[in-house]
Amino acid sequence: GVLQRKLINVNDMLSSISDPKVLINLKKNLFCVQDINRMFPGKGSGFTNTHDRLWSYSKLIEVESIIDKKNFPEGGNVQVKDFFKNRSKVVILSNKHLKIFIDHKKGGQIFSFDHRDKALNLAASYSPDFHNPPDIISPEVSRTWFLDRILPAATKGFDYAAGTIPCLSMCHHNPFEYKLSAGTSNIKVLLIRNISFTSEEHSYPLVIEKVFGLAKNTPSFTFVYQLSNPSLMPYAFKFTTELNFSFPSCSTNNLKLIHGTKIYENPGWEFSQIEAATKWTLEDHADGLRVNFQTQKPIDIWCIPSNISDTHTGASLGLRMILSSAVNLN
Repeated sequence: GVLQRKLINVNDMLSSISDPKVLINLKKNLFCVQDINRMFPGKGSGFTNTHDRLWSYSKLIEVESIIDKKNFPEGGNVQVKDFFKNRSKVVILSNKHLKIFIDHKKGGQIFSFDHRDKALNLAASYSPDFHNPPDIISPEVSRTWFLDRILPAATKGFDYAAGTIPCLSMCHHNPFEYKLSAGTSNIKVLLIRNISFTSEEHSYPLVIEKVFGLAKNTPSFTFVYQLSNPSLMPYAFKFTTELNFSFPSCSTNNLKLIHGTKIYENPGWEFSQIEAATKWTLEDHADGLRVNFQTQKPIDIWCIPSNISDTHTGASLGLRMILSSAVNLN
């Protein structure tokens, strides 16, 4: 669904190209992506195949980057547009290195994170589960970024991975209000929502604010969470947000997670946990890509195997990484 909508949107953007020679070459790339063998699901080929899916996204990202370079030659850009063609607006932040697509109606999750220098969508993990109802982005089915959950305070990563922990609230089911801002060095979107969760037969209100930002001229993406308690009652819980990565090497031994001096081979093939981390790195040696992470406060990292299907191994569905933090609000 996202791949097809991206193809439609990029095709619509061609109207801004006046040079016929450039236009013909760009259209050829779109025709290659539209190849029916790539748009149909299949075990050996098609969009369910990691290589075909990432190849298709790469061609669309290349065409989109050429068009954006002509229309927005300098700095960052903020757009709000009907990406899904269903009258529901999507927030888009971009610079010459990165382009991110945010669905504020579905919990402020990022459904496409385009690394333009590598022509790679890092949020293109495939989900074999059916969407019911058949929405393009479906909570608990789509494998996107920043799927926020409230869990019991004593939750352990291994227990959550085993499916034995109840979720007190899934914040990505609900719409967020948003505000856009642009400074001299960055562009940002603020997402905010009031929610509540139930624990031990008590209902607790919670205000969630999260900010996504891009530096205007560097491949730097930032995210900030602020949780506030509008009541007079103190309470504690575990807050998690999930990111599903679609590195080309997810199903090979070329992907590594590095924390300090320790190297985790094949992250996500089996459960692994890093405690109290503030800096770590994901390296895809086959694609020559390194993603560096840094947080202000220590958090726990859970790498959890993706659910498998009859035709896909868990590793081929992407790297499922959950960032976890204990929260105490007074």
